[in-house]
Amino acid sequence: MKRLLSSPNGLLVIWAVLIGLTVMSMVNAQAGTDVKELSILALAVLFALSMLKAELILRYFLRLQDSSPGWRIGFSLLLGVLVLILFGLSSIDL
Repeated sequence: MKRLLSSPNGLLVIWAVLIGLTVMSMVNAQAGTDVKELSILALAVLFALSMLKAELILRYFLRLQDSSPGWRIGFSLLLGVLVLILFGLSSIDL
């Protein structure tokens, strides 16, 4: 499975998934709507989709899947903390 996703055809599949996730993000965010008008649930889904997209890019296009488990876990934790901070900042009224 790892080898398949590292091949050019596998990367094309990942790219298509990323395009699908981007379309889902746009629909969820009601493209053109101000962030302050979105519900907390819509924001949570939006940030979860963004995190999934970032994880796919890190693993398959930047080849993090070939790294040691420590690096993969470290990047995933850092990404999760960053997404939680951004979610928290975007969900509070200033």
